[in-house]
Formats: sequence, C-alpha cells, structure tokens
Amino acid sequence: MESVGQARGFSMLGGQAVPAIVRAEAGQGAPAITIAGLPDATGAGLGARLAGALAPSARLDIDIRPRRGPVAHELDLAAALAALVAMEKLHQAPMARFVAAAGLLPGGVLGPIDGIEAVAIQVAARDLTLICADGQADAATRAGGGTVLSVPDVATLLRQLGGTTPLPPPRPGVGGFAEGGVIALAGSPLLGSGAPVPVFTSTGPQGHRGRMREKVLERGTDALADYEVLEMLLFLAYKMGDTKPLAKRLINAFGSFAGVLTAPAGALFPVPGVNAHVATTVQVVRAAAERLARAELAERPLLNNWDKLIAYLTTVMAREPVEQFRVLFLDTRNRLLADESLGRGTVNHTPVYPREVVKRALELHATAIILVHNHPSGDPTPSGEDVEMTLEVKNAAGTLGVVLHDHIIIGSGGWRSLRKERLL
Repeated sequence: MESVGQARGFSMLGGQAVPAIVRAEAGQGAPAITIAGLPDATGAGLGARLAGALAPSARLDIDIRPRRGPVAHELDLAAALAALVAMEKLHQAPMARFVAAAGLLPGGVLGPIDGIEAVAIQVAARDLTLICADGQADAATRAGGGTVLSVPDVATLLRQLGGTTPLPPPRPGVGGFAEGGVIALAGSPLLGSGAPVPVFTSTGPQGHRGRMREKVLERGTDALADYEVLEMLLFLAYKMGDTKPLAKRLINAFGSFAGVLTAPAGALFPVPGVNAHVATTVQVVRAAAERLARAELAERPLLNNWDKLIAYLTTVMAREPVEQFRVLFLDTRNRLLADESLGRGTVNHTPVYPREVVKRALELHATAIILVHNHPSGDPTPSGEDVEMTLEVKNAAGTLGVVLHDHIIIGSGGWRSLRKERLL
C-alpha cells in the first residue's frame, strides 16, 4: 500500500516567493525517485540530491505544486520532508507548523538558497516556523521577524522533528494548513483517502485579494473592519500572501488601527512579520493622512475651522509617546503659513524657549501664532508649568506685534484650549 506525505515550501519567481506544496508517494518497487512538476533536467538534479540525502529503499514519486517558476534548490528540503513522511520516518501532523527552505548538499547537509529573506517574510506572515540552513538563520530572522529553526543537516532535522530533540514552541493558533484552496491527497495516512488538505490562500485576481478589492469597489471602505483596512494596506508591503494574520497581530500589539498607524517605526519591528517594507508602508500612510488633514486647513482661516484644526492636531499628536511642542504660524487673515515642531522632550516635559518661538515667527512674517503640545499620559489638563510657559511666550510675542491666539493641549482622551479655560 502506498504511503503519502507532503510539506510546504516556496519557489522564487521574479524575486517573489511563491507558495508551493511538495507531495511524495512511497510505493512498492525498486529504489528510484521520479519528479513531476519540474523541467526534466531540474527534476533529475533534485532527484539525485534526494537520493544522496535519503538513500530510499523503495520507489518515491515527488510532485511539485504549483508548476511554475524556475526552481533551483529552494524546494530541496520540502521535497526531503515530504519523502520522509511518505517513508514513514516522520509523522504528517507536525508538518503543518513548518515551511522548509534549504538546499541539499552531499551527505544531506543543508545549504543556503537565494531569496531566503522573501521566504522569511511570507512565512512570518502566516505565523509558521521557517526551517533553513544554519548560515541563513540571522538573515531570515531579520527579514521576517518570525520563528526560525536552523539545522546543519537532514539527520539532525529528522531527530528534532522526530521528537528526540526539543523543538521551538508552536505559535498560538497554528494548527493545520492555512485556509484557502485545497488539493486532494489520496491515501494520506493523516487525513484518510481522498481528504482535502488546505494550502496557502490564493492571492491572484480571483483569490482573497481580488475579493477584498471587489468588496471595496462595490460597498465602499465603510464595509471594511479596521483589521481589513490594515490588511489591504499591507498588500503594498507583501506582493503575495495572506496579510490578515499580521494585520490582526499589529492591532493586538498597539490596541487599535490608529495605534498602529501612529506607532514609531522602531516600535513596529519587534512584531513578528514586520520588516522594512511594512514599517515604511505604515509611516507613509500616516504621512498621507497628516498631509490630507493639513491640506484642508491650508487656505482657510484656522479660527473659523476649529473642528478641522482639532482633527488635524489629534491625528498628528494624540498618540505621540513623548511630548512634542508645535507652533502654528498664521498670516494677517489667520491662514496657516507653517506648522513646525520646535521641540521634543520626555514623557512629561519639553523645554520651550519663548525667544525661539518669536524669532521663527518673525522669519516667517507671521502676525499670529497658536501653540500646541501633547500630553502622552492622555490627560490634556494643563499643568501650572504649561500656563506659566504660555504667558511667557505671549508677553515675548506681544512686544514684537505677534498675537498669541491660543495654546492647545492634545491628549488621547481629548483636548484643552487655554483660552477657553480662561488661562490665557
């Protein structure tokens, strides 16, 4: 009776990591390895490497899916794992946790592959564990931020996956293959004859991403939950793959969609799956939101558009982790000339020098100013120091004909105007 095994891998296509499933069948007959799904020469090379690493005692039929893209060595280890399951040297169930990305060298030694960073990003986004060669562990960890298992050779990996050596703990929620399309594996010892085994989610025009885009076009963005908006933003960072797990992970880490967009780049990187592409995408989206809000104020008198002004300041400052002091410089019609940050401090203090505020107002030919700063604690109630500093700036500006209209304090819990509080 034939025995079947499967393992995950990625092939490289145009610089992108393309999900692939390797299926192996072990059956009766003389020891031989056949490869389906690859060009003849490429398949023969993989067969020879597998024979050297596994020394099979029966016939092995290896099937690579999908059948696209040139395959160098990136699917070697996935094929070896699928074959080991088919030969009943490994159980199928643990394979749901792993993605294999390593080449095979003589003696079953694991070798590096091209594109390990791209693979690591995709693996981390799926909350899976990447298996790679020892020398590529650091690069994979830096790129994807997920769990990486690096081993020197197939024999060591067989001991680890076979249970004689401790493995890294599984990530919460990981079990079985990711939801999406299916392929039938007849005679699977794990699932039974003909049972469908889910594989990586389709990301093509007829897949999940296409359905998300259709949802927006047909029903508008109001139909999207916060995590779905973030999921679609992450399409810019990940050309392929399911970004929903990373979107939910980010929202859990920062408490809300707004918390993610306003998080500093340095705070994003510790989240598994975040790399430079994700961090820059988030930063650019935040900048776009700020510029849009600022553009709505540019040609209008600020004092007559108070709601838009507060919305803009809240977007820019409400979730800053340290105090930031900004000045809005206005012309004779109270239109915005410039919005500048003149200082950043600690979690509860920013040094402010009235002469610097007034000097900058004169350089910009501003006739009025509005002071703004945030309270990272979330409570916008003005302190005694806030009031004292405001009066110092008012007096310094007034001697040179510059009017201080207000001092606004922004917190995540609201805002306060010193003028409305009758403290100015």
